[in-house]
Amino acid sequence: AIGKIIGRSFAASEIADAIEKIIDVYVESRHVHNDVTEPFVDTVRRIGLEPFKARVYANPELKVA
Repeated sequence: AIGKIIGRSFAASEIADAIEKIIDVYVESRHVHNDVTEPFVDTVRRIGLEPFKARVYANPELKVA
C-alpha cells in the first residue's frame, strides 16, 4: 500500500535519489493502453514491492539514517 515501509530509512540527502529510483521502476513497469497510463498504485499491486526494493537498495552508498 502507499506509505508501506519497504526497508531501512535513508539520510535526508538520499531521499531524492531513492524516490527517483522508485519512479524509474514505475515508468519502466507501468502499462499504457490507448494513451491511458496505469496508476502507480496499480503497478505496485501488479508487480509487488520487490522490484522497487531491489532498485532502491542496490546502491551500496546509501546509508541508514
